[in-house]
This record gives sequence, structure tokens and C-alpha cells, in this order.
Amino acid sequence: MDDQELWNSFQKGSKEAFAELYKQNIQTLYHFGKKFTNDRELVKDSIQEIFTDFWRKRDSIKELHKVKVYLLKSLRYKLIRSMSQAKKINQINLGDLLKEIPGVELQETENDFKRKRLLKENIQRLPERQKEIIHLKYFQNLTNDEIAEVLNINYQSASNLLHRALTKLKDIILKQS
Repeated sequence: MDDQELWNSFQKGSKEAFAELYKQNIQTLYHFGKKFTNDRELVKDSIQEIFTDFWRKRDSIKELHKVKVYLLKSLRYKLIRSMSQAKKINQINLGDLLKEIPGVELQETENDFKRKRLLKENIQRLPERQKEIIHLKYFQNLTNDEIAEVLNINYQSASNLLHRALTKLKDIILKQS
């Protein structure tokens, strides 16, 4: 069953669908949450809270067409609120981002390792918002529409921010060559 079908069943009160939604999305949410803070307990607690809120409010939540986007957006807002209330706003930690690239072979050549390390270091030089959009686009595989929704900005702003991030990353890399 896909996320949409699970969401519809969950809204009708299916505990099994709710549990499956949680199971299918927990790792993605956890890794996304770690980009905001190194406080693993805060991330885990925030994920638990958003799912608890979903269960309590399932009757009033509108029908969704992009469940993953809704979950990411909800976690992002929950973490930002929690961190600002506790005055614990940390830099987005994308340091381990490249370890999560799908399709990376276990046995890497030395050049591949150096290239990934260089990319990782250069992503860290980007402003926080640009790091976030790179993560959403290339590691969460969201479309520009979905990114705009998660970041609560319009489509054009998301496109512009992504373009600026990629341009800046390219400039940083070219300066090192």
C-alpha cells in the first residue's frame, strides 16, 4: 500500500495503516530531523509528537496528496518551534549527507572518496538555507513544488534559491581547481 492509501485508511481510523505510515516514514523523518539538530532525543520526541498529533486530529486533517511532504513539513515546523523555545537553534548538520547517497558502492576508489569529501566540505560552506534546499532536492528527492511547500515559500522562490545554491557550490568548487 502506498502512502496515499495508508493516509486515507489512517484517516478512517485504521491503527494498522497508522502504524505502517510510521514504519515507512520514520527513517526518512529521523535523518531529515538530524539536519536541524544533533539532539537525537529532540528529533525522536518531535517525530513521536507529530504522529501523536496526527492520530488525535485525524478527523480534521484534510485529504493529502503528498504525504511525505506533509510529514517533512510538520517535522520541520515542530523542530524549529522546539529549538527556538529552548533557544537551542543549531546549524543544520549536513556533515554526513554524502554517506546517504543512494547507489554509492561500498568499495570506492580513492578519487571517488576525495570527490565526495570535497563535495561534502563545499556544501558545508553554503549558507544554511542553501544547505537545506540541496538536501531536500538531492537527498529527499523532492520536486521544486514540494520544496516550496516544505519551506513555506512560493515555487519561484524555491527555484531561485536552488539555482543560487548550485551556482554558489559550483563557484566554490571552481575556485579550488
